[in-house]
Amino acid sequence: MHLLRQQDPIQRPRNGYQSGRPLNMYTAEILVNTKANLEKIFQSEEKNINERAQYTLTKNKDVHVFRIEAKDATALRIVVGSITKVLSVHEKTLEVIEKNK
Repeated sequence: MHLLRQQDPIQRPRNGYQSGRPLNMYTAEILVNTKANLEKIFQSEEKNINERAQYTLTKNKDVHVFRIEAKDATALRIVVGSITKVLSVHEKTLEVIEKNK
């Protein structure tokens, strides 16, 4: 039976860099087309999660861009879930306001 050596790709530590980023970095963008002030809504939200993930919110005209960076897929899922949960509450709140007019 052949034992794998440290230089084999299967056992090599995944702390190398490619294009200035760690190999295990995930990035995603969520684009939201709304005139609402999402910066104010997300002001109290935590932007960093245990040094495993973070996101930024920028606005370009009526399009809000959430840029997410995460070290692993679980951290990415947590951030995306957190953002979409707040967006869902905002959306339902707008529906109730429109319904009561």
